[in-house]
Amino acid sequence: MKKMKKLNNKGFSLVELIIVIAIMAVLVGVLAPQFTKYVGQSKTSADGTNADTLRTTAASCLADTTCTYAQTTEQTYTINGSAPTAATADGNLFTLMEAAMGSSNWPSTQSKTTGFTLKITPATGGGYTVDVTY
Repeated sequence: MKKMKKLNNKGFSLVELIIVIAIMAVLVGVLAPQFTKYVGQSKTSADGTNADTLRTTAASCLADTTCTYAQTTEQTYTINGSAPTAATADGNLFTLMEAAMGSSNWPSTQSKTTGFTLKITPATGGGYTVDVTY
């Protein structure tokens, strides 16, 4: 009589591996759109926070007694990660803003490439109105 060898198959079969890969592909297909939606919402939320920071900093620096910003017409600046190049023509407003935020912390948009638009309008009766869009 022949002795039969005992088979010790300790691995997975090809069919089992294909089934696991198929299940993972279905899960990724279902979850990926949800993930990208949440990433987009997160970037938009970060843009709103950065715009608020920019608006608050500009308004507080304009109210600072050491600010020499003296434009008499509405001025618009584009900001995306660095101080506007027109800063030298506008007194020390952007120098004060850089000091308040830190020179490397200028806000940049996360969900758009256009950057922020900082609009400073002289208010009637003195002072300035600051608006930031993105």
